Amino acid sequence: MNKENEILVEIINICLSLDSKAYALYAKFAANCSNTSLAEEWRICAGEEKQHIQFWTKALTLANQGELPEIFDDPESIRSSLALTEEKTQNAISKLNDFDDAVETLTMAYRLESFMLDPSLMMMLESFGFINHKIEINYDEHINRFIAMLQKYGGNDSVSPLELLGETLGSLFRRNRELSRESTVDPLTKLLNRRGFFSNIKPFANLAKRKGESVAVIMADIDDFKKINDTLGHPKGDEVIAAVAGIISETIRKSDIAGRYGGEEFIVFLNVKDEQSLEVVCQRINEAVREKSLELSGVRTTISLGAASGKISGPEESAVALIINKADENLLTAKRDGKDRCVIS
Repeated sequence: MNKENEILVEIINICLSLDSKAYALYAKFAANCSNTSLAEEWRICAGEEKQHIQFWTKALTLANQGELPEIFDDPESIRSSLALTEEKTQNAISKLNDFDDAVETLTMAYRLESFMLDPSLMMMLESFGFINHKIEINYDEHINRFIAMLQKYGGNDSVSPLELLGETLGSLFRRNRELSRESTVDPLTKLLNRRGFFSNIKPFANLAKRKGESVAVIMADIDDFKKINDTLGHPKGDEVIAAVAGIISETIRKSDIAGRYGGEEFIVFLNVKDEQSLEVVCQRINEAVREKSLELSGVRTTISLGAASGKISGPEESAVALIINKADENLLTAKRDGKDRCVIS
C-alpha cells in the first residue's frame, strides 16, 4: 500500500468514526427524549446514520484492498482538517449534559452534520459511488430532515438561533450542490459536461493504471443531425439530443461514465475485459437508440459509434487522450461506412 492510499484509509476511518459518533448520539437522544415526535425523528436519523456507517465500512474495505482511486491533490491536508473536526466533535460530546434538552442536542447534532459541507467529503461520496454502486449514499434526504428538525424544535422564539442555523446550513448545502452541478453537468442532457467528464474519469484512469486494467472510450454521434435541425427546428433537435443522452445513460452500466462531448456528440469511459465485451456494449447502445428514439423524441434516430481500448501507461491524461483520439478516428470511419454502426480497435 503506497503512502497516498494509507492516508486515504485514514481519511475514511475518520469519516467512519464521525458517523459512528452520530449514530450513537442520535440513538441516545431518541432513548432519552421526552418529546415523542422529536424522539421519533432521532430514531430515523440514527437509522440513516447506520446506512452512512455501512457506506464508509464498504469504502474502507475497498481502500484497504487498493480498489479506490487517489482523488485528492493534497490528501495530507484533508486528513489533518478532518482529524481536527473529529477532535473538536469529541470535545463537544464530552461536554454534553442533558440528553433530553432539545436545544442542546440539536446544537450538538448541528456540529456533526455541518462537517458534511466539507468539499472533500462530498467528493468521496460521489467518486466512491461511481466505483461501486453498492456503496452509494443519498445524503440529501438526511440533511433536509435535520434542517426541518432545527426549524421545528429549535426553540420557542418566533425566530430561534437554531432555526437560523438550519436555514444557513440548508442554503449552503443546496448552493454547494447547485454550483457543483452547474460546473460539471450539461443542463440539457443531465449528463456530465466536458469539464465534468474529464474531472470524473481521472481517479478511474489512475485506478486502472495501478491495477494494470484496460479502459475503453466510446465516441457517439447522432446521424444526420443537421437535417433534423434544418427540417424540424432547433427545439426538436434539442429533444433528440436529450432523448439520445437518456438512452445512452440507461443502457450503460452504473460504473461507466458518460458525458456530452459537444453538440450532438457523446463520450463514454468504461472498464472492459476485452474487445468483444466492448463490442457488446456498443451494439447495445446502437440498438437501444434505434428502438427507443422515436417514442422518446418523436424522431426516429440512429447514432454512429467509434470505440477504442487500451491500458494506461505513463501520464494518465496523455494515455486517455490517445484512446480518445483513436475512438474519434473510428467514429469517422463508422460515419463513412454508412452510419448506424460501431467501429472498434
